[in-house]
Amino acid sequence: MSTEKGRFIIDGYTLKLPVFGILLKKVAVAKFSRTLGTLIKSGVPILQALDTVGKTSGNKVIEGAIETARQAIKEGERMADPLRKTKVFPPMVIQMIGIGEEPGTWI
Repeated sequence: MSTEKGRFIIDGYTLKLPVFGILLKKVAVAKFSRTLGTLIKSGVPILQALDTVGKTSGNKVIEGAIETARQAIKEGERMADPLRKTKVFPPMVIQMIGIGEEPGTWI
C-alpha cells in the first residue's frame, strides 16, 4: 500500500467489491462530475481541470483513467471517447458528457 503500484492494485480491488465497490465507484463518479463541473463553470481550462479532478479523486484507478483521458484530449480527441475506453465510468455519465460536447449546446 505504500507504493504507487500497490495502491493501484488495492484501489482496483476495492472497486470490484460486491456491495461497497459499486458504492465507492458511484461516490467517485459523483465527486468527479461535481468537481469538474465547478471548475469548468469557474473558467478553468479543461486540461487543468482534469488534472485537478484526477488528483482529488482519492482512487488511483480512477486517477489513472482521468489521466488517460486527459492525454487523449490533449491530442485532440473528444472527452467522452477516452473515458469510454477506460471502462471505469458508467455509460450514462459518458453519454451525458458526449451530449455536452456536441456543437451548439449551452452550458
